[in-house]
Amino acid sequence: MITVIGMGLHPDDLTVRAAKKIECAQKVFVKTAKTPVFDYFIKNKSDVKTFDSLYDEAEDFDTLDERIIDALLSENEKGDVVFCVCGGGFDDGTVSRLAKRTSDFEVIAGVSYAGAVAGVCPDTSVMSYSAYDAVAPGRVFAPDKRHTVVIREIDNKYLASDLKLKLIDVYGEDKKVVLVNSVKKTDKLTYISLVDLDREKKYSYATTLVVPSEDYLDAKRHDVTDLLNIMNYLLSEKGCPWDRAQTHESIRENLIEEAYELVDAIDRDDLDGMVEESGDVLLQAVFHCMLGNLDGEYDFCDAVSGLCHKLITRHTHIFGSDKAMNAEEALKYWTEAKSVEKEYAGYADKMDKIPKNLPALLYAYKMQKVAVKCGFDWENIEGTFDKLYEEIEEFRKAPDDEATMEAGDVLFSAVNPMRWRHIEPELALKASCDKFLKRFRYMESEILKAGKDLSDAAVLDEYWRKAKEIYK
Repeated sequence: MITVIGMGLHPDDLTVRAAKKIECAQKVFVKTAKTPVFDYFIKNKSDVKTFDSLYDEAEDFDTLDERIIDALLSENEKGDVVFCVCGGGFDDGTVSRLAKRTSDFEVIAGVSYAGAVAGVCPDTSVMSYSAYDAVAPGRVFAPDKRHTVVIREIDNKYLASDLKLKLIDVYGEDKKVVLVNSVKKTDKLTYISLVDLDREKKYSYATTLVVPSEDYLDAKRHDVTDLLNIMNYLLSEKGCPWDRAQTHESIRENLIEEAYELVDAIDRDDLDGMVEESGDVLLQAVFHCMLGNLDGEYDFCDAVSGLCHKLITRHTHIFGSDKAMNAEEALKYWTEAKSVEKEYAGYADKMDKIPKNLPALLYAYKMQKVAVKCGFDWENIEGTFDKLYEEIEEFRKAPDDEATMEAGDVLFSAVNPMRWRHIEPELALKASCDKFLKRFRYMESEILKAGKDLSDAAVLDEYWRKAKEIYK
C-alpha cells in the first residue's frame, strides 16, 4: 500500500492521523525538501528520502512525475510506502498521475493550497490548479471564473509570465488578484493587477495566486458560460420580450445572414470583422440550443457533446488506427467515417441528404462532388467545357416554356469546370458581383463628375472600359 500524506503548507499543518502514520512507517518518501513543511522531518524523523535529485535531472514535470511514480511503485513491491507532499495530498499532480497507474494507495488529506489561502476570497467552491498544469503546451486552460481560483507552485519568473498570458485571456490584464509569496503566517497579502504577476522579486514553490470570482456583469473578458448565462436570462421571464418571442423558424434566416457576413469579412481580410461575425454566428447556434432547451428537445451540452464525438470518431487518422500522410488522405478517412456514421444506402442517398436550403450553386457543387465519387465524371476538364457550350446553345434555342429548365442546365454545367479547378462557385460568383459593383460605382461617379449622360451607350462603354482597367 502507498499512503499519500498531505503535509499542508505550514510546518504545523500536519494532522494527528498523518503524524502517527509517518511515525510508524518503515519507508517514508518526501517529494521535496525545499519547502517549509520539511521542517517537521528535521525535528521528528530523519530517516526519510526525497526526490530532489529527480527534480534536477528531469526535463519537464511530466517526466518528473512519472519517475517519482516508478520509484514509489518499485518500493511498494517490497513493502508499504508513505509518500509526503505539500498541500492536501489530493491536489498534487504526482498523486493524480499515481491514481491512474495503481489502485493500491490511499490519501490522508491535509490542509490544501486552496484551503490555506482561499480565505482571502471565501467561496463555496474553490478551483485549484498547479501553475505547471495551467500553462502546459497543448492543454486548454479554462478556469470557472464564477468561483475563486487558486493557482499554486509558481516557482519562477518565467512560469509566472506564461501564466499571466493565460490568465489575461480569461480575465483581462486589469483583474485584481492576490499573491501569496510565502507560507509564513505573518506575511501580508499582496494585491496586484494581473498584468504585474511576473514582476515580483521572488518566487518559490509556495508562491500561490488567488483570483477572486466574478460574474458576467463585472467581467472584462467573457467565456462560453457567460454567454449561456446571459442568453438564459434574456429568455427568462425577466428577460427580453423580443428574444422570448422567437422560435427556431423565426431566426433561421439570421444564421444564414450572419454566416455570409462572416464570409464577407474573411474575403475582405477584416480581422476585427471576423471576430465580430464569428461571435454573431456563435450566437445563432447558442440561440437555437437555448430554444431547444426551453422546449425540452436538446440543449447546448447535447450539441457540444455530439460535435466532440464527431470530431473524435471521424478523425480516425488521429484518434484511431488509420494513418494519413497528407490533407487528401485525411479527408478520405473523414469521408469514409462519415459514410459509416450516416449509414448511406448509396450515392443517391448521400445526395438526397445534402441540405436542400443551401444556395443553388453550392447545392449543385456538393451534388457533383458526390457523383464523381462513383466515377460519374469527364476524363478531363475539356469535357466540362464542351458540355457547357452545348447547354448554352440549347438555352439559346429553347422556347419560352423550356427556357427556365435550360437556363438551370447552363448554370449546373458551369459548375463542373469550377469543380475541376477546385473553385467554389458561390464564392466565385460573390467575388464577381463585388467586382461588378466596384466597376459600376466608379463608372457612374466618373460620368456624373464629367457632366455626361448616363443613358448614352457610348459614354457607358467608354467609362466601363476605364473601370475595368482599374478593377481587374
